[in-house]
Amino acid sequence: MSQNPNDPNEQKKSNPLKDVASHFIKKKGMQARGKMAKLAGKAGKAAAKAAAKMLKAGILKIVGAVVAAVGVPAALIMGVIIAVCVILVSFVPFTDDEGKTEEQVKKYMEVSMALNVDWKEVVAFDMARYDNDLTGKDPHDAISYFLDIQYEEYTEKEVCEAGPNGPCEKKKKEMQKTKSESYSGPDVKKILGDTDFKKKIDEINASGSKKVTTSSHGLEKAMELAKFSKSQKERAREILEAGMLEGMYGHLAPTTGGFIGGMCVGNVSPGGEPVNLNAKVTGYLPKIKEMAEKHGVAQYVGILAAQMMQESGGAGNDPMQASEGHYGDMSSSCIGVKGNARVGCIKDPNISIEAGVREFKDVLGKANGDIALALQSYNCATRS
Repeated sequence: MSQNPNDPNEQKKSNPLKDVASHFIKKKGMQARGKMAKLAGKAGKAAAKAAAKMLKAGILKIVGAVVAAVGVPAALIMGVIIAVCVILVSFVPFTDDEGKTEEQVKKYMEVSMALNVDWKEVVAFDMARYDNDLTGKDPHDAISYFLDIQYEEYTEKEVCEAGPNGPCEKKKKEMQKTKSESYSGPDVKKILGDTDFKKKIDEINASGSKKVTTSSHGLEKAMELAKFSKSQKERAREILEAGMLEGMYGHLAPTTGGFIGGMCVGNVSPGGEPVNLNAKVTGYLPKIKEMAEKHGVAQYVGILAAQMMQESGGAGNDPMQASEGHYGDMSSSCIGVKGNARVGCIKDPNISIEAGVREFKDVLGKANGDIALALQSYNCATRS
């Protein structure tokens, strides 16, 4: 017979397990979570899954049996253990189908990485928004809060070209910018639509008359744009600090360095950011970004920087090792040079970077925007 907790005539019975859980989570929740963050990161997948199974099995329903079998003191100890498990589970996403949770997280990863956004921040963002429930959520909606885009339109116009016989000796056609707008947060959907942002970006950039360049910002700005409450912000930060996302799902992301899809590159994080760059390559980042934006591949700055790190470590006059590529002739010192003599014929790092970016853009286009396929077009040369 069910009991009515609001019935004043119903005698309330003490439940040691619930009391302990309440003490840990309601009264000491923030403090306990903070202390458990490091443990959660180390405990990782096994602890979280075990806790999830305990909760799913309806552990609270067997409290009576536990108390009867082992007594109140032992039940209190067990309550502490289960309360800790509850805390661990609070750092883990779920869906209405346990078997599809990993699949959903992987979807968040893939979309985030394609747009150079940290997948863990995006997952934590939506966990804070939806109380850990990612059932049916489209990661594009969350990612929109992490993006800044620059949208431009161009029109072909006929302009005069000066010559020895006058200021308008001949006419030529060139693309002139007629529109430039910036969008941030959910407003990016005005240009990119509601979903499949990467496909829309590629379509716009392939049009010849329009261009979109994207950049991303971190979790803090995303939460501001989404007007998160104080508790939601704290929740998202806690999830990241716990390290459970990396511990449970990090194996799903292509985080290995040195070889990505057949391309000779350095270490790249799941969010697409290069890691372990030396000072020389870091110094070239502004130029890499400038050239990537110029040629419509701004979302791949991280991969381009990682490529430079692997190719040369930023050393020499041809840090992108682009002399032997299709765009080596951008350097006058490479024109007419054949065979092995072309190695290192580029003498200007700025030319090397632009040539490398253009080479990358070409193979990306031939692969129809498939980054994995594009990277396979590069051969990883053997280096000592």
